[in-house]
Amino acid sequence: MNAKSGLTTSAAIFLITLFNSCSCDCWCEKNLGCTILTVKLKSNDSLVVSQIYCSQTNYSSDLILRDSITEFYARYSSDTTAISSRDSIYTHEQRIENLSCKESDPYIKNGYNCECAK
Repeated sequence: MNAKSGLTTSAAIFLITLFNSCSCDCWCEKNLGCTILTVKLKSNDSLVVSQIYCSQTNYSSDLILRDSITEFYARYSSDTTAISSRDSIYTHEQRIENLSCKESDPYIKNGYNCECAK
């Protein structure tokens, strides 16, 4: 092997490594679920109210769900009440792996949570 072909091989390996290091790999998943909130009086453990809030998109990133839960806590939190919360995932969509960043866009628009690493 001469010096010129060794240099060409080195340049090709460098370019392939550079290209792969700049690629963007993603995985996406979608969970649908609910949060069950219960308010009880601290004095006698009597039930005040129970409410279920369910996600419309992805459970872990549904902002409307999070806002509803925050509003519930603000409304019912007091020195005399205790609020408990339980999460219930009722469906887990297939996890899609090995996507490029561009390929993840339709999933994100459809409510999937995507994690991408560049």
